[in-house]
Amino acid sequence: MKNRNPVVAIGLHAASPVLLEKWMSQGYLKNLSCLREQGADGRLDYTKSSNETQRWTTFLAGWLPRNTGYWGRIKFDENTYELEENETYDFAKYPPFYALGDDYQVGVFRTPLAPLAEKVNGVQVLEKRSEPSNVERVLY
Repeated sequence: MKNRNPVVAIGLHAASPVLLEKWMSQGYLKNLSCLREQGADGRLDYTKSSNETQRWTTFLAGWLPRNTGYWGRIKFDENTYELEENETYDFAKYPPFYALGDDYQVGVFRTPLAPLAEKVNGVQVLEKRSEPSNVERVLY
């Protein structure tokens, strides 16, 4: 196996880029500023949608909704006109970008709206959902 440089990807979806840049230039947020100086940063502008689930799915899978078929949490059946809750994309056809197989060791922490992914050699920690699972109800 070749020697690989580690990659750290941090997504700040609820932060104002304008404020972050201002505070970093003023000497605040030193750790974030250091990461920015030693690596690469950028803003993602791949969809005009205000739908959070759609944006995160596009980021994680690397495909737009026209490819994944995932437009949001409500799935519309055009034949029956019925609505069905579809909380997250299943990532079956287009896996998340970090599902790289055995050749890469990966640590994934709190990727919004993503289930556990197959082909991940490493640790996956899911975000806490707003509604507790049956196990959490028993523990509380």
